[in-house]
Amino acid sequence: MSPRTAGNWSSFEFTLTPEAKHVFAEATSGLLGVKYTAFAFATQTVAGTGYSFLCEGVAANRSPATTVVKMRIYQPLANPLSEVEERPMIESIEAIAP
Repeated sequence: MSPRTAGNWSSFEFTLTPEAKHVFAEATSGLLGVKYTAFAFATQTVAGTGYSFLCEGVAANRSPATTVVKMRIYQPLANPLSEVEERPMIESIEAIAP
């Protein structure tokens, strides 16, 4: 297998690393209406790190529906000159149809 170069996506991993769990939790902490649980992730090295998570989504209502989505999250590079830590941000959430 050749080494991964910047811009290319890794393969999906089905065991989340502590770093991936942290990025996911930070990015989704303010979401309301749906509870997302990540079960796989891939990464992309860019000016920061792109994450692609496969997630189960459960709506928070009386008859909750369960869906599978692909959620893209971007983690900016740390800026040593800034006192403010840049948080990861959700770029997209895409439903995966059967």
